[in-house]
Order: sequence, then C-alpha cells, then structure tokens
Amino acid sequence: MYYHVYIVLKDGTDLTENDLTSEELERRIITPYNGGREFVSAGYPVDPYNIKRIRISQTDVPSKEIIPIIRAEERQSHAIAV
Repeated sequence: MYYHVYIVLKDGTDLTENDLTSEELERRIITPYNGGREFVSAGYPVDPYNIKRIRISQTDVPSKEIIPIIRAEERQSHAIAV
C-alpha cells in the first residue's frame, strides 16, 4: 500500500507527500500531529495548529502510475472551474 498526504495550511499553502509506507506515515505525520508537535512535510515545518485540512489517501500503486491517469481524466472532463 502507498499512502498520500495532502495538507492545506490556514494561510492557503498546500503540501503534498506521496508514496509513504504505513510506517513512514505513522512516524513522520500521524504521531507528531496527534501529539501536537511540529513535523516536516514537503520540506516545510508544519505546526499542527496551523492546519486547515489534512487528507490521507491510500492506493495500491505508486503516484507515478496514478498521476498520468488522473491528468488524462481531467483533460477529458468538460467541467469548468470558475
């Protein structure tokens, strides 16, 4: 399994971590977050009290295989963001 973390900070900054193992996810993100301690994501220090949103997703394949599929689907979409 591969875990992917998407964090949005209160100032609007977004950070992404892809292809973490469950051990890496627990050690680097979940344990410090749950303990109210700062951690590093995408090379940036993150204060858990400055997080607006955090999303953790799980996939069977690494991001390098998923991202091209998502981009292709987005190109085929007829939705327009305003």
